[in-house]
Amino acid sequence: MHVLVKPTGRMAAYEEQLLKQLETHPNATLTGHFRILEEATGLTIWFETVDRDFTRHGVT
Repeated sequence: MHVLVKPTGRMAAYEEQLLKQLETHPNATLTGHFRILEEATGLTIWFETVDRDFTRHGVT
């Protein structure tokens, strides 16, 4: 069983940034969103984290 938990604190802010990116870059690939997030925040995360956040919000 795999449970997706809602992020808190700093990670919640980055998740919010990712969801905003969907509005401004709707055709970006998963890798594109990873790079946009890194550029906007300076945070280096795995693209799997981006995928997990999108999955949590029903983004395919």
